[in-house]
Amino acid sequence: MSMKHNSRFITYLAATTIAALLVACGGGGDGDGGASTGSLSVGVTDSPVTEDVDVCIHFTGITLHHSDGNRVQIPFDPASYTDATDCVHNRPADNLLSEENAVNLSALQGELSVTIIDAEAVKAGRYNWIRLDVDESLSYVMDSEGQKALSCPSCSGEQSGLKLNRGITVPAGGAADFMIDINLAKSLNRKPSGDYRMNPTLRLVDLTETGHIAGAVESSLVPELISETDTGCNVYIFAGHGITPDDYHDADNILTSAKVLYDPGTMTYKYSAAYLPTSTSPDPTPYTVALTCDDDDPETDQDNDPTTPAEDDVIFTDGLAGGTGQNASVSTGQTEVVNFPPESLAI
Repeated sequence: MSMKHNSRFITYLAATTIAALLVACGGGGDGDGGASTGSLSVGVTDSPVTEDVDVCIHFTGITLHHSDGNRVQIPFDPASYTDATDCVHNRPADNLLSEENAVNLSALQGELSVTIIDAEAVKAGRYNWIRLDVDESLSYVMDSEGQKALSCPSCSGEQSGLKLNRGITVPAGGAADFMIDINLAKSLNRKPSGDYRMNPTLRLVDLTETGHIAGAVESSLVPELISETDTGCNVYIFAGHGITPDDYHDADNILTSAKVLYDPGTMTYKYSAAYLPTSTSPDPTPYTVALTCDDDDPETDQDNDPTTPAEDDVIFTDGLAGGTGQNASVSTGQTEVVNFPPESLAI
């Protein structure tokens, strides 16, 4: 089983077209017109951690629990991986996967993703949960001090991994395409020893019901670059309109976040937040979008009141004096442009 880096929307359209042709021709099944199986694709992306680290997760397979009580296990080829130390340093520039099926989650930002199941034929019907199986011993974090151990309590043991208890449906004779967003900003914590612990925070998105938010950030709002492209600033996406932004420790309605990156080619600062759930109704889905250039520690209660500033505060802005966030409405398949400030140059 190989894993591919590609555009998930293109994958979905291709899989859907193939499935439709099979049904139209009466093929793709086991004698009952293809009604007992469907096509499943699953990808992985990341809501980036605020620290400048690479997070290498070694996937071994995926497990699905069907509503009939049976489990479907799809292992990756064990011959294709041995050691995960090449995940960061020897990864080809055009491939975000190492040869060992270890994924550098920190590289999967914006619309970037990795396909870990590509149009796999599985039993049709309802699945109660889905789990990404992980080898904790071959997963690690690379920070400025070097390679550090990564513990993941829920990843240990034969029955454990990165598990989502939200159900999915694979249509008979059709295609289902999902994205798993691993929120590293909320999941990854540094231990006193200097090693890291991962308490996974995941969300599952049906790619038939997603949209994007993207935009530009005026240079005056960016303090300084911390690397060639990384500004240290992040844009947070909150579910609903009129939300008062807060940090990861206190807010339970942060859907995702996106790094503000410097583009040397256009000499502009940009961000992109992809795979945002949208409604099946004609009305766009409401979000609140806010910018911060402060470090956000998910284990620390950091004040966000600009009237009582402190060194570890997380202060949000909409790019205007006194503002904290902007409303955005996202429709399926569309990109809503939200700039900071609102009148900033277009992306």
